[in-house]
Amino acid sequence: MEISRQNFSNDSIFEEFLDCCVFSQVNLLSCSFEESEMLGTNFISCYFENCIFKTTIIRKSEFADCKFKNCQFIDCQLTPRTNVFRTLFMNCQFSNVDFSSTFFCECEFITIHLSKVKLEGTFIVKLNTTNITFNNLQFNESNPMKIFKSKKAISLNKAVKITNSLDFQKQIEINQNKE
Repeated sequence: MEISRQNFSNDSIFEEFLDCCVFSQVNLLSCSFEESEMLGTNFISCYFENCIFKTTIIRKSEFADCKFKNCQFIDCQLTPRTNVFRTLFMNCQFSNVDFSSTFFCECEFITIHLSKVKLEGTFIVKLNTTNITFNNLQFNESNPMKIFKSKKAISLNKAVKITNSLDFQKQIEINQNKE
């Protein structure tokens, strides 16, 4: 299924399975995704505003050049191998979300709150953050979160490995002080 250049408002996707779908230049306003699963679904240049993702599983999917404004992610999984490229998250809340093995590249987090977020093996390349708050983040020493400050020459020996909230906070503060 491919959906392009459409607008959706106040729609609810409940207990749906989206497999290998493509959404291109789609605007979703005040929509809810509950108890749904997306597998191999791609979102390209989509805009999400006031959307709620609750108990939603997003696997092997991709978000490229998207914008999320005032959205909530509650009890969700964006794992494994979900890729997020050049995407803006503004005024969003993430509560009890699993980002294990998710890849973020050139994304922006502006006024974001993370609560009970699992970050095992998460890869982040060139993340811009402003006003990010968090509590109860979950890390794993044997599969640490990896942050790369540049897209050039990505190699594991150049990654900053994050295994606890203090390391994460330090990297966020370093990132915010650069601006």
